[in-house]
Amino acid sequence: EVWMDGRRIDVRQVKANVVKMLADNPKGSVVIQADEKAVADTIIKVMDGAREAGVSAISLASEPK
Repeated sequence: EVWMDGRRIDVRQVKANVVKMLADNPKGSVVIQADEKAVADTIIKVMDGAREAGVSAISLASEPK
C-alpha cells in the first residue's frame, strides 16, 4: 500500500501526485516512511515516481522499534 497525504493511492499515481505537490512547493522534498512489511520493489517504484516528477531530495525514514 502507498499512502500520500493521508489517502491511499496506487503506486502508479505517485508521479502525478508529486507533480501536483511540486506545483504548490517547487522546492519540496519527499520523505518515504516505510514500515517493516514494506516490499523493496514498492519503495523503489515510489522513489522512481518522485524522481520522474522532478524531486531531487528524497529521503527514506524508518520508525524506531
